[in-house]
Amino acid sequence: MKFGSIVNNGVMITGGTVKNSSVVGQQISASVQSSEQNSKQDKKYDVGLSFANEDRAFVEMVLHHIKKTEMRYFYDKDEVAQIWGNDLYRYLTDVYVNQCKYTVVFHSASYTKKKWTQVEWGGIRTKQLLEQKDSLLLVLLDDSNISEITDQWSYLDGREYSAKDIAQIICQKVFG
Repeated sequence: MKFGSIVNNGVMITGGTVKNSSVVGQQISASVQSSEQNSKQDKKYDVGLSFANEDRAFVEMVLHHIKKTEMRYFYDKDEVAQIWGNDLYRYLTDVYVNQCKYTVVFHSASYTKKKWTQVEWGGIRTKQLLEQKDSLLLVLLDDSNISEITDQWSYLDGREYSAKDIAQIICQKVFG
């Protein structure tokens, strides 16, 4: 089922495909309500990194530079023990909706095809739409079609910036 056909509290979630989407929609809706209640509290992470496994090598190059800073980040391989044993729908939605100040989405054709990135994407977009803040930081890695997003939100073209440049821009955004 397309995310575009799920409506949570009047908010349309667009993009991607996930099976058993009514459960995902309920979990995202519950997490967003929790996010609204906690929005004034400090977030655990300054930034969360959302990407398809096929793009991991590039993301790790960006992460290499982020690790040299004081930035608090969510990166799945650094959180294996915390993730292990959790319901991933709830866990990942909670991380990206409630625990991250910003989420950097490394978007590619692979991102649109993965089940878990679409779970993350649903939560990220819902948060973006409800909070009306610049919490979504989009990095395009290829020419995959996401015109419904790029027509509205600004983005970085990951082909025009080095991993170091992207990390520096993320730091500028997070630290002002």
